[in-house]
Amino acid sequence: MLSITAEQVKSEERLKKERSSEMVVYVVTIYVSFFVFLFIVYVLAMYFFPESASFKGSSQGMGYGGIGNGYFNIQEYTMLMYHSALVQAFTSGLIAGKMGQGSIFMGLKYSVSMMLITYVVFTMFV
Repeated sequence: MLSITAEQVKSEERLKKERSSEMVVYVVTIYVSFFVFLFIVYVLAMYFFPESASFKGSSQGMGYGGIGNGYFNIQEYTMLMYHSALVQAFTSGLIAGKMGQGSIFMGLKYSVSMMLITYVVFTMFV
């Protein structure tokens, strides 16, 4: 009876290691997609929004440039991008934890790391 239990425990440990090694690819994919999203947000905040605002100022009466035809506040849109990146980081981390370790609670470490990266990018570079 004890040998059957020992074999069952060994089998469960082997399956857990096998699952963990197979799911690393998905966790890396989540990180890569997060970094692509963060790069796009960075490019929008640093290059596209200032260009849109300056283009809007040069064509006042024609209805070109900006988002809509109203006032274009770069800080508001940058803050919107920051918050969307934080939401993306938090949820991507939870999903990575569920896929990688099988627990959403374990995904909090991924979430915290991605949110820290987002904070650093927006405070240092944007």
